[in-house]
Amino acid sequence: MPEPDPSRLRPFVPRLSAACALLLALGAVLPGAQTARTVRLRAPLNTVVPCHDALPDRPTGIHATVRVPTGAPADLGVGAYLVDRHGKRFQALHPQALGPGEHQLVFPLTAQPPQATDHNGGWSAVAADLTHAAGLFFWSSSGSDARLTVSSLQVSGQRAATPEADHRLADLQLQELSGGRVRIATGQRWVLTCTPQPFPQRPHHPERFALQAAFTPADGGPTQTIAGFYREPHVFHDRGDTETATPSAPAHFELRWRPRRPGTYTAHLEARWGSTATVRLPLPPITVTGPVWDDYVRVDATDPRFFSTGRATGTPRFYWPIGLNLRSVWDRRGAQRTGSRLTPDRGLHAYRAYIDRFAANGGNAIEVWMASWNLALEWRADWPGYHGIDRYNQANAERLDALLDHCAQRGVRINLVIRNHGQGSHKCDAEWADNPWNAALRQDPGSDPLDPGPIPSTSAFFTDPRARAGQERLRRYLIARYADHPAILGWKLWSEMNLTGANRDQLRDWHAQACRSWHALDPYQHPVTSHWSGNYRKPDRSLVAVDGEPGLDYVCIDAYHGGGDGEGILLAQLLWQGTLEPGAGLARHGKPVVVTEYGGNWNACPEPQLIAEHRSGPWAALTSGYGGGPMLWWFEWVDQQERWAPYRALAAFLAGEDLRSRPGSAARPIHLDLTIAGRPVWTQLWCRPGRILGYLLDERWGRGGGAAPPLSDGRCVIGANIGPGAMSVEWWDAEAGTRLAQRSWQHPGGELALAIPTFRRHLAFKLLRQDDVGASAPGPGDG
Repeated sequence: MPEPDPSRLRPFVPRLSAACALLLALGAVLPGAQTARTVRLRAPLNTVVPCHDALPDRPTGIHATVRVPTGAPADLGVGAYLVDRHGKRFQALHPQALGPGEHQLVFPLTAQPPQATDHNGGWSAVAADLTHAAGLFFWSSSGSDARLTVSSLQVSGQRAATPEADHRLADLQLQELSGGRVRIATGQRWVLTCTPQPFPQRPHHPERFALQAAFTPADGGPTQTIAGFYREPHVFHDRGDTETATPSAPAHFELRWRPRRPGTYTAHLEARWGSTATVRLPLPPITVTGPVWDDYVRVDATDPRFFSTGRATGTPRFYWPIGLNLRSVWDRRGAQRTGSRLTPDRGLHAYRAYIDRFAANGGNAIEVWMASWNLALEWRADWPGYHGIDRYNQANAERLDALLDHCAQRGVRINLVIRNHGQGSHKCDAEWADNPWNAALRQDPGSDPLDPGPIPSTSAFFTDPRARAGQERLRRYLIARYADHPAILGWKLWSEMNLTGANRDQLRDWHAQACRSWHALDPYQHPVTSHWSGNYRKPDRSLVAVDGEPGLDYVCIDAYHGGGDGEGILLAQLLWQGTLEPGAGLARHGKPVVVTEYGGNWNACPEPQLIAEHRSGPWAALTSGYGGGPMLWWFEWVDQQERWAPYRALAAFLAGEDLRSRPGSAARPIHLDLTIAGRPVWTQLWCRPGRILGYLLDERWGRGGGAAPPLSDGRCVIGANIGPGAMSVEWWDAEAGTRLAQRSWQHPGGELALAIPTFRRHLAFKLLRQDDVGASAPGPGDG
């Protein structure tokens, strides 16, 4: 029978199945590569012959000797495969069918790169570095159990990358390039992509390869230097119960720049392969049109207790986050404690649905964790999608890109948690056993593939220079990839740092270095924070008090309270103490304070109390000088029971409001003692010149929730010596966020008292001086 045309073999070349790839990834044990093996064909199924010698760091070729017996199929084909730990596969096909006799097979992976089999990614030094298994596979379109002999099956390669003479940037592409000039608008992301040759094996090590561009305005302003980053694009598929990610294009390097000022810019691109070579390229002139743009959240320069946007425009706009803690798609403790159901982990699809509902009801900020089960980039190599230290999860990196884009479309910003406390803890929500930096992973059965790190303990994770260097690499990557995005509210370095394995001195030293680095690296100057568990009493004041760089720009705390179920304690009073308690309140440090977890205690509380705290907490924070609304932890409970009313109510009440002090006239909180019909009513005011925002809370309902009889015939004395003038008051339903009533009158001077309308649970109001809002404020003791 004549030897068939190899091109006609293609229809009969089955790709390696996912099950087969998984078997290979797990490393089935067969005889060593140098031993001649008799292989029985299983045609028409694929017959897989793995190589079991240790693979080199950078495979460059697959070699084998194959003897084909007389009587084997005339269309016997052979290919080489390579697969990473998670089943991402590449293969190369021999160009001819194998006839009877001995064949010396060579698959040169560098000269003829293998092709992806079930995705659109490309072969590169990074893919080679992640190769976990390799070998041959045979196929035929006809049935056969002929026996082949395979010997000397081995993978050749480099144990370390060797210098190459030709260094260049291939496939250079510039967005918005026309007529030899780039034209973009202020606030628009501009993207440059390229493929470095040689491609770096460890692309997240700037000391091995670094890409950056410098943008210089023609008017003589400061040059802005932007770093590039490695990217492997992915597409996502919703299975209904989970989300899968597949590479959609070959990996490359990308650089993102978002200009804030119009003008003409010159730009230069520089690529450095360590000390081996440097390539510098001038880029085309860039014309930026439009007004000055600056939509990033920063600490307000005039009143640093609050946030604002638009600093570069000269008129910063007040921004008060109204938030929810969406740390991940699901929360097992929430299901245990509140009766919610676990949300299927459909990744972006679940997040988008949450955010759409949240934003439609007035929310504008969420917290998201880069946790090992959510969006982390680095974790132990045998977890799906991860490849150990310094090899970042590109599917998660792409998810975070898409999540930020969706948040921006919905007007929501993310308080992005870089590390949750479990990653650095061996005692509380401990995940240290799975942290890829943990040297103890070497002791795992078959741990050779895990590529563990060198750190012996959780405390050393904060102090060891190797761990710090790895954290710096991750920091550089996050800033290069995401810092231009206005949906980033701030970088939150740790959740609940005091639950990690580091002591107070180690945390201080670690944060000093980390804050200094974040501020130096981030060209868009997002604020930096970190977080303590418990309540306002827990933060290390010496760390909170550091002003300017390298300190924390804002402070994140919990507002959990009480033992057991936390009954009998008024959350509103705890929040007031958190900022204003003499000698202990955090407001004295002059930084925004934000509660990013609350709702009973860490095990929740009875639902009536949780309902009351969910509804009252944001109002108490608003009138107690917090930098943003508290973020409830029990997000599935909120979503599944459609408890969105508190966000709608607060957003409606705050529309057009500004809590900041004006130059020369301070805004301040005032607490009033108030009783109606013998029942205490927690009353708090936020006073600005000419304007007061007030909140009244039935303390009995605030403590335990449940039924709340109406409160009638109340009277609130604002001050005993208020100057005369035109006044108006608006009474607001704190449940619905609607205005109940409005009254205007001419105040003659002296005592200013408000007749409180009948209400249940809680009530808000706005008191305005109408005649001259800049002259005096209707506040206690004002004349």
